[in-house]
Amino acid sequence: MSFPFSETNSIENISTQISNLFDMDSTKFESEIIKIKSDIFLKVRGYETNFWNLLSEEKYPGLRNVALQLHTYFGSTYLCETAFSHMKMIKTEFRSMLSDDHLEQCLRLAVSNYSPDYDQLVNDMQCHTSTMARSTK
Repeated sequence: MSFPFSETNSIENISTQISNLFDMDSTKFESEIIKIKSDIFLKVRGYETNFWNLLSEEKYPGLRNVALQLHTYFGSTYLCETAFSHMKMIKTEFRSMLSDDHLEQCLRLAVSNYSPDYDQLVNDMQCHTSTMARSTK
């Protein structure tokens, strides 16, 4: 599915394979593949890495959906493996004092890319004066 304009596979073969993998109608894919092969704009851009993002959702809904699903598989696998590695490190270091809630919070921090703005947090904090200082005034 990397390059739709190659002549090595027949349209029927490609559409049958896609429909078997994604449990969809093969005739729908056949017509979309034929449209892609005759689309000059897409042919010119066929070697670009973002090719599947160029497909119109109205014109090629089936193939675009399949391409997006395939792209998300790799991202989800990476995230799962990353989370599992972080969980192993957290459990190894803090096993004796770790509850399920605490593990969930640690994992959320480990896999998120959120970085707090400490300067803004410090500026937003109110200074608390002691009650003794207020009563002497």
